[in-house]
Amino acid sequence: MPLDLLVYHRDSLIVPAGYRVTEEDAYYASIRKQWSAGLHELLAQLPAPPPEYNI
Repeated sequence: MPLDLLVYHRDSLIVPAGYRVTEEDAYYASIRKQWSAGLHELLAQLPAPPPEYNI
């Protein structure tokens, strides 16, 4: 972090100003929180491995 974001529109021949995303960015924080919650939920739903995996 930070993440520099630049969106170039096809055939515009204009270099956009861009945007710097930091950890304090509310949109980034929201996405990060939702991603983390979704990943935890998905991992909790996975079935246990079979006994022959010796885990």
